[in-house]
Amino acid sequence: MEKEEVLVMPRQHPYLEMLCALSLTLTHRVCYSMVGEILSNQNTNHWRLLISPWDLSIPYVPFFILPYLFVWFYAGFVLFYSLIFKSYDHILFRYFYLSFLTLTIIESLLWLTFPASIMIRVPLDVLNNSSWLGSLTIFVYKKATPWNVFPSAHIASSYMILLFSKYFAVSGHRRYFFLISLLICLSVLLIKNHYLADIIAGILLGHVVYRFIFIPTYKSRILDHISTPTILFFSYVIYGITILFSLISIY
Repeated sequence: MEKEEVLVMPRQHPYLEMLCALSLTLTHRVCYSMVGEILSNQNTNHWRLLISPWDLSIPYVPFFILPYLFVWFYAGFVLFYSLIFKSYDHILFRYFYLSFLTLTIIESLLWLTFPASIMIRVPLDVLNNSSWLGSLTIFVYKKATPWNVFPSAHIASSYMILLFSKYFAVSGHRRYFFLISLLICLSVLLIKNHYLADIIAGILLGHVVYRFIFIPTYKSRILDHISTPTILFFSYVIYGITILFSLISIY
């Protein structure tokens, strides 16, 4: 009697979904730059509604450019951490990717709805006298549009990672994610690239997305049965659409 042939489907490697972090980070960057470019060509500016006497009294501390820059690599750090401590769960991280995408969309809409620029940046002569840390601050000022301030994307994303660390951080390690979040909060103030109001708005937005997007979708498990190729396909399609929309909007 002949044996029936069994069709064995190739195993989908869950670690491939880490590439979603790259596409969503790039999507965020495109949205950030696109909004900044759009706002730089209009005249409305609500910065006076955001600035406070405390903002003017906060000193410039060159060291804090380092935690500020760290945010640009925070997603990679989280993935690396989850691999080292074997806490990576590609299904779990799908819901964080969805939350981060939602965060990007809401931030962009808020920036467009409430245009405000940062008006308290450190003068160039002070930065030039602040060694290599001052040079890094100059680099950030050139790369970071002065328009996307309310809410702070740095604060919203780092705060949401702090909340999300409840699900992937090893017992006792959440304190380190809290410390990172605190340093990032201080950094946006102490390099004079955000107002205090931007921090409050960023924390509130991060909490809203976590509470009303991450938790409900994760509990309902609506993404559990989608294949890895499908997840990757849609994450990069979204990135492509964002680039196309950016080109249309700017040019």
